[in-house]
Amino acid sequence: MRPDYAVFAFEEMDADLSRPPLAAVRALQAGGVLPKAEGWKAASPALRKAIAIQGSQHRLDLPAIRTLTTQIPPRFVQLVGPRAEPDPTTVPVRLAQVIATIHPLTTEQWTALHPFERFVLDALWANTRLLWRALDEMSKLQGHRLFGVTTGQVWVGALARCEVRAGPSAFTAITSTGVLGGRGVDLARATGRRIARRAPELLDTSADKSIGPVELECRVHGTEGFAVWQGHVSSDEGEFLPGASLLAVTAAAAALCDMMLPADPGAWVAGAAIRQDPWFADGATDEDSTQAFSRQQVR
Repeated sequence: MRPDYAVFAFEEMDADLSRPPLAAVRALQAGGVLPKAEGWKAASPALRKAIAIQGSQHRLDLPAIRTLTTQIPPRFVQLVGPRAEPDPTTVPVRLAQVIATIHPLTTEQWTALHPFERFVLDALWANTRLLWRALDEMSKLQGHRLFGVTTGQVWVGALARCEVRAGPSAFTAITSTGVLGGRGVDLARATGRRIARRAPELLDTSADKSIGPVELECRVHGTEGFAVWQGHVSSDEGEFLPGASLLAVTAAAAALCDMMLPADPGAWVAGAAIRQDPWFADGATDEDSTQAFSRQQVR
């Protein structure tokens, strides 16, 4: 079944495609072109969208792709060897090994996928969180060959986590409409996302990275006096970025803690770490989630 999208929702793209979506990456790599960040920014939104649309097609039109890519200023373009499309008859070995931990793909399922979808899964093989999200998005399309494959599943993998500790009354205050309109968690999340996107400026290890999808979720246990943040930040090339993920959760936790200090001056942040945990936004229970682990560690 042909997907009806040139951009996946999990890619978190803006309307102007200020970062190259995977569809554009497919087109660019097929044409043997690798634009620098400055080159993509120099391209008009209309050109970016046209390249992405070309990359989402069943059959790539290389002459059309080359015509489009020649409009990117040459000084911002690197010429690389064209990347071949994944074999439609066999799941790539490295992908098969990783995806088996999420949902094994049969040869029939793999062959039935749209070529763009096969490209996406193969491109994300090293980032199981994005791979899971891509599968989940496909599986929710009615009539898709993978329809329902992620139903009832919870992703488990490397993520950043951090806690905020305070008295129950402080959590009651921060979630009430009388304090910031009850939007404290949302505002703290926005803070964490902004900081994550500045990771290339703040962390030397991320200096050459461009930030892609940023996931940041919070689960509040007010009566027990703590909240847990989970974060997973990836580069626009699909690489998991531990440092940026830690920045995101600690910034969000610090922002939430700051809002709670008037109600509880003893509120504090604890337990920042990279963990192998379930992502509770996928439906993990308290027994499975980060919180169960964190209660054993925080003293």
